[in-house]
Amino acid sequence: MSDINIKHVRGREGLSSIEDEWNFLTDSMARKRYLHLYQWHQSYINSFEHDDGSVFYFLLSEKDRPIAIVPLALRKTRIFGVPISIFRTYPDTILLGGITDYIIAANKRPLFSLLIDYLNTSGFAWHAIDIWKCLDDSCLMNQLEKDPKLNFVRKHIGFSGYITKATLDEISNEVATRKQKKSNRKLKKLRKMGDIEISVASKTDDLRHYLDRFMITEASGWKGASGTAIISDPNYKEFFYQLTDALSQIDACEINLLNLDGNSIAGLIGLVIDDTYYALKIAYDENYSNMSPGLVLLDQVFRRLSEQDTIQECNFITNINWMSRWNPNTNTVCKVIVFNRSLPGRLGSLAYRMTKLIRLPIRHA
Repeated sequence: MSDINIKHVRGREGLSSIEDEWNFLTDSMARKRYLHLYQWHQSYINSFEHDDGSVFYFLLSEKDRPIAIVPLALRKTRIFGVPISIFRTYPDTILLGGITDYIIAANKRPLFSLLIDYLNTSGFAWHAIDIWKCLDDSCLMNQLEKDPKLNFVRKHIGFSGYITKATLDEISNEVATRKQKKSNRKLKKLRKMGDIEISVASKTDDLRHYLDRFMITEASGWKGASGTAIISDPNYKEFFYQLTDALSQIDACEINLLNLDGNSIAGLIGLVIDDTYYALKIAYDENYSNMSPGLVLLDQVFRRLSEQDTIQECNFITNINWMSRWNPNTNTVCKVIVFNRSLPGRLGSLAYRMTKLIRLPIRHA
């Protein structure tokens, strides 16, 4: 019998009940990312999950000491017209890249099989666990790779970009590269147009005002017209209000604005988690697109970050074409499906192999 105990809680009340265990785990992690934070999950479920009964948090403990938390949402879907129930790693959304992970302290034991056994003996009807996106160096992938009992398929679907301290120092030292010349030229032209100022807020009272200005800037262009700006979606807007408020309490959030004559023409929402700066969301006023205000702002923020000894990496979260200006390193992003060991789960695994929806090798229990 395993000496690891598993229990589950449900919805936002359940999440609140394990806050201490969650923070204990993130404080114990060798490397935590923004997506591991309790505040990230709390802000999401409070803003988007109006019916939270399908969201579960599985707490794994060893000798009454928490070792992992697995957030999962039980969803209904269809494959080939057949209704099935699947767990999705939570938050199961495309929000800001949609990357998910376990919250797990250093542990060499394979835990995923134990979780599957628990799901199968606790009355859950399910056929697969859909990990929509995870990083190749994530806790999840580490668990999957070292557990020979698992039946899963994996597909590479993209990259997550980041730049290191060396690149930040290069920007700070104004090395004569094409991207630096362009940024400096644009900044000089902007200064000829009026009074240029870069301001930053990191405290709760200031962040709410800065976030409002950021959202107005973002909505001034095509995102506002297409309805994809933050301000266009009440749930999305509430998420950012809650997230910035919560993270400001632990000095983990800031908003930078590039202002021309007092009006914001570019903005950047950044998260500071340990030694990593996450460029969470950037926006600019398209009326000034020929001045590349987003590029100018990022360059100036990078220069400031290079002066902080605590920052060793700036992470873009996604990998969009414009990031190539800084020649970023990349982490591989994968999609993974873990099938139940039941007959429907095995049939689902066979169906994926036969239709070649996922082309990489399939591991069987």
